[in-house]
Amino acid sequence: MNKGTPNAYTVTSNVVTIRTPGDGDTTSHIMPQKRNENEDGVIINDTVVTLGTTNHYRLTWDLDQYKGDSSSKETIARGFFFVDDYPEDVLDLVDQGTVITTRDGKSVSGISVKAYASIKDAPKDLQDKLARAKITPKGAFQVFMPHDNQAFYDQYVQTGTSLELLTKMMVKDSLYGQTVNYKNKAYQVDFGNGYETEEVTNTLVSPEPKKQNLNKDKVDINGKPMLVGTQNHYTLSWDLDQYRGIKADRAQIAQGFYFVDDYPEEALLPDETAIQLTTSDGKAVSGVMVKTYSSLSEAPKNLQAALSKRKIEPKGAFQVFMAEDPQVFYDTYVTKGQNITITLPMTVRESMLHSGKSYDNVAYQVDFGQAYKTNTVTNYVPKVTPHKSNTNKAGSTIDGKTILPNTINYYKMVLDYSQYKDLVVTDDTLAKGFYMVDDYPEEALTLNPDGVHIMDKSGNLVKGVSVKTYASLSEAPKVIQEAMAKRQFTPKGALQVLSADDPKAFYETYVKTGQILVVTLPMTIKNELTKTGGKYENTAYQIDFGMAYVTETVVNNVPKLDPQKDVVVDLSQKEKQKSCYESGL
Repeated sequence: MNKGTPNAYTVTSNVVTIRTPGDGDTTSHIMPQKRNENEDGVIINDTVVTLGTTNHYRLTWDLDQYKGDSSSKETIARGFFFVDDYPEDVLDLVDQGTVITTRDGKSVSGISVKAYASIKDAPKDLQDKLARAKITPKGAFQVFMPHDNQAFYDQYVQTGTSLELLTKMMVKDSLYGQTVNYKNKAYQVDFGNGYETEEVTNTLVSPEPKKQNLNKDKVDINGKPMLVGTQNHYTLSWDLDQYRGIKADRAQIAQGFYFVDDYPEEALLPDETAIQLTTSDGKAVSGVMVKTYSSLSEAPKNLQAALSKRKIEPKGAFQVFMAEDPQVFYDTYVTKGQNITITLPMTVRESMLHSGKSYDNVAYQVDFGQAYKTNTVTNYVPKVTPHKSNTNKAGSTIDGKTILPNTINYYKMVLDYSQYKDLVVTDDTLAKGFYMVDDYPEEALTLNPDGVHIMDKSGNLVKGVSVKTYASLSEAPKVIQEAMAKRQFTPKGALQVLSADDPKAFYETYVKTGQILVVTLPMTIKNELTKTGGKYENTAYQIDFGMAYVTETVVNNVPKLDPQKDVVVDLSQKEKQKSCYESGL
């Protein structure tokens, strides 16, 4: 002071720092917090959740660093509020789902909670405050705001009393079947200054159970024809790997874990003694029981509720695999993400033989009260329809006609393999072979084995087929006898049998490709039949994989002739003579 005079001197005062509450540089750090908890209070930040989960977001309004603050009325007037910018595309606010307390659990009053669909829907004053605090919610948001800033300041800010905000939000049911990642962030605003919480991330997961139909050799037979007596080895994938690390609450776990197989009981017979449950590393699964119910009303209530929620109604009987102790199953397989494979052998019922009917099989995975459908597996039982007719040398049908002695019948046998297209069979089934059995009337006809031939649909000669004759069924191969007995077919006498020399090659060339083959069987009417006349019948059978199918029966008549009166015309000269009669009477 008194600079420039003899009495000049310097006065040094202490440094005075002016602080704005919450400026982040000269005050202690303000750290609002956000975490996600389940119903049991377990933190589930950065974990997976299931449909129907209620997120218990807990927000900490961090006010303890303001203790002893003496801000001006103008500063206090800038206001206090807490913003929760929640993902409205994933979560719905739970009605009356907010609770505000102090950190020691005392109830807090004087704070209103409002939700806005977007920032443009908020009051202009709030929009301005958000803008000044540089906060821009992405969509819908929730705001916790004191009714009176001064009263809030006096009671909580100046006393350094931090608050706990609880807001409950449930995962939208409309996200059923989807996998969605969602994030949630909040902001604390004090004296007009904004501070953000850490971002909390969760992932909604939905299982994708699958169903396959395999044969004994583990070859995929989905959509393929199935023979009666063969086994469907249904393979169900209990999809649990997406749950790895989940922290479900006790109420969710108590809803149980189920896998439901809605099998077509009219077509299939389950073999419960051969059921297997294994983990992805091949270990046997324990703690799962298997029960069969004839209707949904007999099933456990939790299962009924889960299926009914998705409008799932099993068509008839169904098998249920259920965790005996849901908590143990959850700890052992679910939270560890251990997939389970269920193998269900089911045999095609004999009653399905020659039906041509298809049958569907679908299953459902039920976890945490939510049911998820597998793909539907469809198979069908072939309807094999062989045919037989009688023709003359010119190829004209002579079924039911009167035929003269010494005339050659050219029987046509149509072998129907069209229903077997893409059929997959095991080696033991294939070993039963392929046969055509002709129950010809040996009292009326003489065989012409050298004239037997088979043509495919392209007119090519089929090779690799042998022709044999047996005096009776008891002399025929055992597989033929068993196939006939199973269908209660009783041939009358001698049999002419055609058989594939190499069943596998025949299967690959003609059966699996769905071919239709035509067999020509020439037989001559015996001359001595003229003494008595009468009718004669011919029936044939197609035998595939040990199963027999019968043709229609072809009937013809031979007239009784008097050698002194009746003239016989040789029909074999028909083309040369250009005139003849099919019957000489």
